[in-house]
Amino acid sequence: MIKLMESQIPQNYSTGLYSEKDYDLSAEHTSIVADILFTGVAQCLGDVKDRKFPSAFVFEENNKDFIAAAIVEYFENEDDPSKPGNWNYSWTWYKEDVPQNSKIYRTTQAELSSYFRGVSQSKYGMAFKDVSAITEVNRYLLVQIKKWLDENAIDGEEVGVEEPGVFQASVVVENGKKIFSLVPEGEIKKLIKDDSVIEV
Repeated sequence: MIKLMESQIPQNYSTGLYSEKDYDLSAEHTSIVADILFTGVAQCLGDVKDRKFPSAFVFEENNKDFIAAAIVEYFENEDDPSKPGNWNYSWTWYKEDVPQNSKIYRTTQAELSSYFRGVSQSKYGMAFKDVSAITEVNRYLLVQIKKWLDENAIDGEEVGVEEPGVFQASVVVENGKKIFSLVPEGEIKKLIKDDSVIEV
């Protein structure tokens, strides 16, 4: 598992943001954006989660092509319904993993921008120009992580990249098919709070 800042992702991310999106963000900011992204999403889903239906924070391209999603879902205690169940918090690269009855949230929703602005300002003293800037830097980072995994996949071996305490992303090739995963790490998993046990 290679560290995010030791991979080619930061340079690709910075260069691509400038050439494709017209945003000037240095490669050194990549790990900061990763923290803002994963922490902001977890804080949002922690606030909006509902026991009755799943909540999903979905990232899409402008043309609605799916990029990735974070999902929080409550499961009753099957052994004893009178006892607390648990919350499952996960990320996925696959649209079909998002439950059809999910309530959907997106960075394009202006009212959700405060989650990302809050993390960026309190932890890093950074400010985003507007909602579109938050949307672009977040989703483009996910695009670059997936692209790196895709390009570095090796048959019969798990290849991964991580930002310690934030996320781990990996790919394995099984029967000639690439299987991608994305897992939140560390304190970020604990942001989905409840009286029940959290299961990740």
